[in-house]
Amino acid sequence: MIEGPINSTDLQRPRRRRLALVHDLPVGGAKRHISAMLDALTEQFDVTVFEFDRADRTVFEIGTATSSKMVFPAPPFSLRLLSKVPVVGQIVMDLALSRYYSPIANAINGGGFDATFVTQSRITNTPPFLAMVETPVVYGCQEPSRVLYEPYYVRAESPIKKFLRVLHGWVTHPFLRRRERRLIRHAHAIVANSSYSAEVFYRLFERTAVVAYPGVDGEIFTYARPAHANGVLSVGSLDVTKAHDFVIESVSRVPPEQRPRLTIICPQGTDSTPEALYLVRLAQDRGVTLEIVSGISDEELAARYANAIALLFAARLEPFGLVCVEAMACGCPVLTVAEGGPRETVVDGVTGFVLRRDPDKFAQKLLRLIQDQELGRRLGANGARHAREQFSWKQNAADVAVAIAQTLACR
Repeated sequence: MIEGPINSTDLQRPRRRRLALVHDLPVGGAKRHISAMLDALTEQFDVTVFEFDRADRTVFEIGTATSSKMVFPAPPFSLRLLSKVPVVGQIVMDLALSRYYSPIANAINGGGFDATFVTQSRITNTPPFLAMVETPVVYGCQEPSRVLYEPYYVRAESPIKKFLRVLHGWVTHPFLRRRERRLIRHAHAIVANSSYSAEVFYRLFERTAVVAYPGVDGEIFTYARPAHANGVLSVGSLDVTKAHDFVIESVSRVPPEQRPRLTIICPQGTDSTPEALYLVRLAQDRGVTLEIVSGISDEELAARYANAIALLFAARLEPFGLVCVEAMACGCPVLTVAEGGPRETVVDGVTGFVLRRDPDKFAQKLLRLIQDQELGRRLGANGARHAREQFSWKQNAADVAVAIAQTLACR
């Protein structure tokens, strides 16, 4: 028996779909991406965030007042040591991770959710959770396990260490590739952050992905170009794949009397890490004034973009490169390599320069910007307009909603 008056408007209003979002992302561009995407998705879905209780979970926090959240005990990072044990180590790691993911899977499977959006794991990249949830699954994959498919980048290693690494890869990589392919088969839809990433997924897994370009927060990353810009930036984690050393080399080839200072901005880390010490020594050897800054707010990052002569972005095979879009939104010209996702965001000669990986070429374009500030202002204005027109979180959420609709059709 129904008690009370029935509102005809309530009968006509369609039920909002319930979406579970499961993540274990490190601090960085991918986490910022998911956090901003979630804010836009809550306009269409009732979202519950499921995450582990990590010490850094409040940095670029995922979840707002418009979404609910459930926090679970986190698997220890020490589990990653199991990856050093061929094959058996990964099997044991997956069993251990499944114990931590199991309460999340139970909450979702019994919680009346319509779909689940799953991100990568910071412990094992492609998480075993993909095979544990009963709802249709959208896998938001920033990149596959690149170490399984791409050249291995390392500063230096002894012949013995190289031999052991190659032997380990020869034994384990075929198994790990099959594992990743098997888990990704459980996803009803895949969201890629660029056409480049979508091509990688199709080549590796024979899966067609929905491309959803990350957006930029126009209220924070806003056009504010000063009359005279100073210094150049390289933004990204202190990792060899981010190629900060290439940027140092490029800056060093600008004549000393016009050479700008360089600031490396990373989400976390200090100048005492091995990679930072290497970069500091390299800058000293090359005569480049270097500062390493970490853990700054989005507002300070935006201010640094706006006041820089250029962003030099040279990460190797970067799937997307959100920092390029953020820099352009602030009116900062971008010099980037003709690799991966940045080829889709930076318009050569219009918002910056897309160049082959040649420090002399980077130095030549940087010198042009130093000598011709009007060129910098023109590229910066074009970049700000381009970023706002092509990369919005509203459009990102709309594209992700397409992937979610694909999974809902599987029910």
